[in-house]
Amino acid sequence: MDYDSLKISLAPNRVDTWKRWSTGDKGSNANSLIIYLMKQGIISHSEAISVLGDKVAHEHTVEVEVKEFTDVDFQNLIRDPNNYQLKEYLEFQRLINPMMIDALLEQEKIDEDVHNNVRFLFTSPSGVITGAEMIGLHFKERTKYSLPNSTGYFFLKTKDVEDWSDVETVVLFEAPLDLISYVEMMGYSPQLRDRIPQTLPEVKTKTLFLSLAGSVTKIETALKKLNQILDYR
Repeated sequence: MDYDSLKISLAPNRVDTWKRWSTGDKGSNANSLIIYLMKQGIISHSEAISVLGDKVAHEHTVEVEVKEFTDVDFQNLIRDPNNYQLKEYLEFQRLINPMMIDALLEQEKIDEDVHNNVRFLFTSPSGVITGAEMIGLHFKERTKYSLPNSTGYFFLKTKDVEDWSDVETVVLFEAPLDLISYVEMMGYSPQLRDRIPQTLPEVKTKTLFLSLAGSVTKIETALKKLNQILDYR
């Protein structure tokens, strides 16, 4: 459609493209065109509101019911035994090796709840599940939060650590996924490890890999958690 020197193209390979050649004004979507036409007096304010309002009215919306969290019984968590969404998220979106995923499932470090959310399980040093950080997979923006009443740690350790009193080195990570990715890379062949940034710490014997999930924005809480580990030793 042409109006004066205004060219509007709705061709498949050019989405709502418009330009007014005499002035150089241009835009790349329908909303900007409607606003421009209103400012130029080509259409009225009420006509612009009518078009834009109709466009907004037909936007796809989703209603969700939000319930207040209550304390979680971590000893009786309900799980989805198939872990389909968990595996799809970790393997194909976060590029975690399937063997690593299976090992974490077997050790009860991760699981999938009945709503198909991924849980990173916190445990006491002795391995009792005492909390979890959950990643919701049902929204465009991933939601991440610690479940109510969560305590404990998300951690992995080298095979030569039977008890935390054996630990000689502690490597801290911001989130469980950072920890998992790092430990996975350390299991690569020497040729592949050569490609890893040199800023990453070297894995030593008797090492504890610890995530500070739930406390990374509060440095005093993070330091207190580390002191608890040292006290335990």
